[in-house]
Amino acid sequence: LLEAMFLVASASPGVWLKLRFWRGAGQTIRLTGTKTSYESLFRDLFHDFKGQKGATIGITDSDLGRRAVNITYSGRETYRLPPGEEVANAFLIDPITFYWRLKDRKFKTRIIVSPKDASLQIEGDREVYPVWFSSPAIQEGATIAQMFSEMSQKNQSEPVVELVRSVYSQVKSVTL
Repeated sequence: LLEAMFLVASASPGVWLKLRFWRGAGQTIRLTGTKTSYESLFRDLFHDFKGQKGATIGITDSDLGRRAVNITYSGRETYRLPPGEEVANAFLIDPITFYWRLKDRKFKTRIIVSPKDASLQIEGDREVYPVWFSSPAIQEGATIAQMFSEMSQKNQSEPVVELVRSVYSQVKSVTL
């Protein structure tokens, strides 16, 4: 549930790759040049690990309203190449697409494979919703929690609490 909320509250499919790392999948991503290899990165986003129907996650914030993401493959299986050209990109695949909705705005992002070096690249709009995910299992989360704890012990955490309140008026306090 928390991962789903974090994913929909962000606006970058790169968050999904970060969640995979936090789950222990490692930072190294190896693609074999096949559609199956690429899609395996996203398989656990979908019910029964099948991406044909897509996935939708939605949340409603009492201050900012409804936000949703729809995750799909367009299903295109046929590609046209100019006559006489070689296929320079072994990763000729239909990229996964994230369609984000926030109130009356819509935008999309995709994770594509670079034809130059086979690296993953994010293309499209990126807008960030005020959300933060922290866990003691995540090194950066543990560091941030430790810093906040030290600020609290020195009675210096009020500016952070005020900032949180400015975004979420219903927050009364922040503690560890």
